[in-house]
Amino acid sequence: MSKKLYILSVDGGGLKGLVAIRILKIIEDITKKRITDTFNLMGGTSTGGLIVSALTVKEKDKDKPRFNLDQIEGMYLEAAQTVFQQGGFNLTGYETDHLNNLLERCFDSIPIADTLIPIFVPTYDLNENRIIVFKTRSAREDQTKNITLFDVGRATSAIPPVFPTYSLKYNNRELKCIDSGYYIKNPSIAVLAEAWKHKEYYVSSDVKEEDIVLLSVSTGNFSQRNKSWSSDIDEVLPDQGIAKKYIKDQGLKIDLRKVKYMRIDLNFGGGAFNLMKLIEVGDRLEGLSQDGTFRNEISNLLKN
Repeated sequence: MSKKLYILSVDGGGLKGLVAIRILKIIEDITKKRITDTFNLMGGTSTGGLIVSALTVKEKDKDKPRFNLDQIEGMYLEAAQTVFQQGGFNLTGYETDHLNNLLERCFDSIPIADTLIPIFVPTYDLNENRIIVFKTRSAREDQTKNITLFDVGRATSAIPPVFPTYSLKYNNRELKCIDSGYYIKNPSIAVLAEAWKHKEYYVSSDVKEEDIVLLSVSTGNFSQRNKSWSSDIDEVLPDQGIAKKYIKDQGLKIDLRKVKYMRIDLNFGGGAFNLMKLIEVGDRLEGLSQDGTFRNEISNLLKN
């Protein structure tokens, strides 16, 4: 890795994580590198947290990813038939069992401290009514924060009534977790704050704002403010009130306008998402893949 700090952020959105996975496959095609070979830190909320966790699981006794994006997409397609039937709201009563089985197969009992590269995954604790963020960095520094990736996945994706609240012990406290997507669906600015506050951990204390690269991947926003991609960080800031407050509360001084930023957001609208919807937006994903301007911008953004 160079002295630049490369950050990936993936939104929440349930089965719409399939869209983010397809976008990440386009990124790999452009860079000719695995996602884990490009970024120093990856953050994600809910389905985004599941994706970055799965990407950073290591093969047993090897410093390489256990899963590639095709395999992760395959797990999502399986989940479309069991966990997220008809967009996640045609409940059968077995959704939680199916999700647990998938997470167990993917993560075993691997702790968050053992991820290939550091991750940042938020949840919301109902006991104290606040956001809690599970971080590889914190887990490596404090064993009471070193929970399993299974626990991380369940805590960040607990969306009642589809999935019940998830209880676990973290930092010597009992948490009662739900999906934090309502509060921080797009975690890009929050994960940027983590990276800036602890830049000596992720790269070097000498890193400047202009050395930071932040790629934010949407799962399909309902807003029409953006085009398919944007490098204007102000376009996302109005939706980041909690994250901006976090930056302020931490006493962080960072000029966000200097950060090299891109948000990819196809804006395919609201409504329930299922595999038929994915087919409908397939042409837009293909168009993004073939867009020469987009490919050049990604190449320039992520070059080491």
